[in-house]
Amino acid sequence: LDATNNLIVALPPALGGFTQITRLVLASNKLTSLPSEIGQLWALKVLVLDGNSLGSLPEELAQLLKLEKLTLARNQLRSLPTSIGELVKLNWLDVSHNTVSSLPPSLGRCTALETVLAQSNGLMDLPAELGSLTRLKEMKLDDNNIATVPSEIFTQCSSLQTLSLHGNPVNEDILSQVNGFTSFQQR
Repeated sequence: LDATNNLIVALPPALGGFTQITRLVLASNKLTSLPSEIGQLWALKVLVLDGNSLGSLPEELAQLLKLEKLTLARNQLRSLPTSIGELVKLNWLDVSHNTVSSLPPSLGRCTALETVLAQSNGLMDLPAELGSLTRLKEMKLDDNNIATVPSEIFTQCSSLQTLSLHGNPVNEDILSQVNGFTSFQQR
């Protein structure tokens, strides 16, 4: 179901009745919240909510155990729910252009993640638990306030090929002192 650019301001609780839907695209609308019934969309694999005005996400999002792609770019999110760690099939997460100040440590339980896009937020640091993301290939963190990167990301994220940190206080001199950075550069 694609309802992009329709000036939708709210989703009805009846949305929970669409239990067989696998793709829900609600980009460029006027949503400020999601109903808890979103957790009843058990078959959902793709959820696109870019370009809305979402300030938070319901904990029920964690019930979407088949979810593989979650895009939330250009909203007003200040944080991600801890329960996001329950999304074990999630392989793509885009939270770019929000005001997220930290990624929850529970994100490290999303072991299928291959891509994390979190550019242009207010990220100050990264949880060491992200080192558990052994399938992670790409992490774009440009234009945040990140001053260092945990060594676990370099030493344990063995598939990581792209780590983009442009526009952050961290620089190559700082990173060169972090355990594992040199071997990451040689991949």
